[in-house]
Amino acid sequence: MKKIIYSCLIALLYIDNLNAQDTIRWSDDTIFVKKDISIDTGKVLLIESGTRIIFMSNYTIKIYGMINCKGSRDDSIYFQINDTTSLMDTSTLNGGWGGIKLLTNNSDSSFFNYCNFYYGKTLDSGGALYAYNYNKITIKNSVFQHNVAAYSGAAIYFYQVNNSLISNCFFKYNQSLQNKNTDFYGGAIAAEESKITIDSNIFFKNVALEIHYSGGTVCYCGVGAAVYTSFCPAGYPVIINNVFSNNTGVSGTLYENNIKAYIANNLLINNKDIAFMNGHGGSQTLFINNTIANNFTDFIPYSSCDINSKYYRFINNIVWNNPSAAYPAFPQIGHIPGRTEISYSCIQYSYPGEGNISDPPVFTNPTQGAGVYFNGLEADWTLQNSSYCIDAGIPDTSGLNIPPLDLAHNNRTVNGRIDMGAYENQTVSNKIIPNAKQDKPEKKEIDNVKKSELVDLRIIVKKSYHSQNKNETIILEYKTKNNETVLPSLSWKKHINNEK
Repeated sequence: MKKIIYSCLIALLYIDNLNAQDTIRWSDDTIFVKKDISIDTGKVLLIESGTRIIFMSNYTIKIYGMINCKGSRDDSIYFQINDTTSLMDTSTLNGGWGGIKLLTNNSDSSFFNYCNFYYGKTLDSGGALYAYNYNKITIKNSVFQHNVAAYSGAAIYFYQVNNSLISNCFFKYNQSLQNKNTDFYGGAIAAEESKITIDSNIFFKNVALEIHYSGGTVCYCGVGAAVYTSFCPAGYPVIINNVFSNNTGVSGTLYENNIKAYIANNLLINNKDIAFMNGHGGSQTLFINNTIANNFTDFIPYSSCDINSKYYRFINNIVWNNPSAAYPAFPQIGHIPGRTEISYSCIQYSYPGEGNISDPPVFTNPTQGAGVYFNGLEADWTLQNSSYCIDAGIPDTSGLNIPPLDLAHNNRTVNGRIDMGAYENQTVSNKIIPNAKQDKPEKKEIDNVKKSELVDLRIIVKKSYHSQNKNETIILEYKTKNNETVLPSLSWKKHINNEK
């Protein structure tokens, strides 16, 4: 107890003399904040690992200079409130601290490493972190939990940030709540007109949803249950290697409204929302090697993807088992007709486009059903060796800037051809060889199928390597018009020596 009292006295001393020196250092076990804090231009607030910062009310830290938080894996920094009563009540600021606000600085950089942001609250945007017209912000290895915003970005809101990176962070139980007569955005992150990279994060059980009645009509509000980005500079946002699971919203768990974004190697599973939504009519975004499965909506036709641009590129993705309760007959993907490229993807119920397949992806251990009642983080969404998605991605990946590693940090391309989805199978090669010439199977094996029903011949090549020999198991299959497989048992081995 003496240690905490001592830290409190030190904190008050810092506040009273906060800008008397260029670098303000907080390194005590516990800092109690009893009023708003402002760090002037040219000053640095340095917070050392192991420091716990407790706000006694909805006080904020405003940064016009820089803030550097140097937590470590074994000794994180904590930002939290002393009393969380009324956290979810948007008529009051009680229940949460006021967040860190980085304001109008086009030359400096701030970073946060191994920080924990709990119970930030605002009646505007950015419950834990808010940045406006700031130069550079880096956030790594941090946790954002139970933060609330009554408008946008329950955990983080960025507007006109020149350069930002959010990496290896965990966003959970954050919530955007409507407190204005307008839409609200970003259950975890909202970024507008900012260069932002969102890499290798987990988004779990975040919410951007409000349901109310207007003139006898049920109205659903909220955009981007986990992430919302809009009007970012060309080439941004970059959203790669993230997991979006069990979030709740109405207009996209991941929502992007940009002229040209890059979205790759993401896993969107068991959300109660459209998993992914594009809102920019002229967007040329590349959406590649993502897995979208077991998402569910009550009231939206497309529970997996809704693309509102004619110029989108949708390649190497898996879209499977994303039901809509209100529109069970709708396809998995909705998009505006035009030059949209939807190709080399595994899409349930089939979808027109070069290289697309509709065979089950055969996940290793998926959840048992769709929606938020099944924990997507506890499942295994890698591909079993029997999956048709293996080596079925686009043959030529040049110019696509595909990350060298998949979501599991394994090599992205194995056996010379990329897989569909966020995970690359590391053990088997399944090559689909079009128009292959092979001996015809014996007629007695297809007597029960009319010749007119056979529409496709595919050959699956499975390689196995031993110390002395290389073997290929070749399985010849016909597909019928109703997508049934015929002759799955006809197989033989051939010795290939060093042949390709």
